[in-house]
Amino acid sequence: MTAEAIITDLIRCLDYQMATDAAIEGNYKNDLFKLFREAHKDRHFDDTAHPRLTADGLREILLDRWYPAATPKGEERMKKVLAMWHEWCYAWRDL
Repeated sequence: MTAEAIITDLIRCLDYQMATDAAIEGNYKNDLFKLFREAHKDRHFDDTAHPRLTADGLREILLDRWYPAATPKGEERMKKVLAMWHEWCYAWRDL
């Protein structure tokens, strides 16, 4: 999966969660983890990857491309998702 496809799908997940006010659990969390797994499998976390899909890299991308990130509710959601993403990166760092 390309980095662009992962970013697009992540934005769709965030948009869906904002529209439905869904909690970050169940199928939604599973969808996010599938995107993380694809990013890991395709080495989008490597230092040579462009764009790098680490939590920090995604934060910059989302601030630029996901307009709800500029709202308090959107920023809160983004932070929760990126915190999970960061935890998964840490847990999978040596795999």
